[in-house]
Amino acid sequence: ASGLMFRYAPEIPWVLGFPLSIGVGILLGLVNGALVIFFKLPSIIVTLGTLSVYRGLTFIMSDARQIDRQYVPSALKAMSQTSPIFGIPWIVFMMFGVAILTYWFVNHTRMGRQIFALGSNPAAAELRGINVTQVTLTVFAISGALAGLAGIMYASRWGFVNPSNTGAGFEFQVIAAVVSGGVSINGGVGTVPGVVLGVL
Repeated sequence: ASGLMFRYAPEIPWVLGFPLSIGVGILLGLVNGALVIFFKLPSIIVTLGTLSVYRGLTFIMSDARQIDRQYVPSALKAMSQTSPIFGIPWIVFMMFGVAILTYWFVNHTRMGRQIFALGSNPAAAELRGINVTQVTLTVFAISGALAGLAGIMYASRWGFVNPSNTGAGFEFQVIAAVVSGGVSINGGVGTVPGVVLGVL
């Protein structure tokens, strides 16, 4: 969505690409969460299934045309270049910022503890008074938001967006990273530092 904005409405400030990407990610994440809740489907099956659907929609919306480098704002591409702070790209700081916020969220908020409880034992979590629907939708919304952020950072890093292969195969790299970082596919187990190490 942000790539199309950069191509067809270059007069719009490029920074609005961030809330647009994150907003679309939240919306699609909520769709995934609704499918999991209302059809009682496994989360991993839903996300892998809708991944193909969303890629198809991207292909259709972009008319199968790549967003070339000349359309991606120079300021966005510069975020992947060296910064004045030891030459580290800004997107690396953003990644660690997200990791720190996530660590605080899952370890120091009520919702964070409820997420672990729901992942460990959904039936017991519901009996304990946890609003399973609210927590599930929140998790999928956050996941979608971070996917949207990752998408625009991908455009920053590579300087173009190709609807046919952008992000292709990343899902398996993500699964491998989080599992090697100690996260259970079934939920309820894992730490943010472990995931960061798994990603590295």
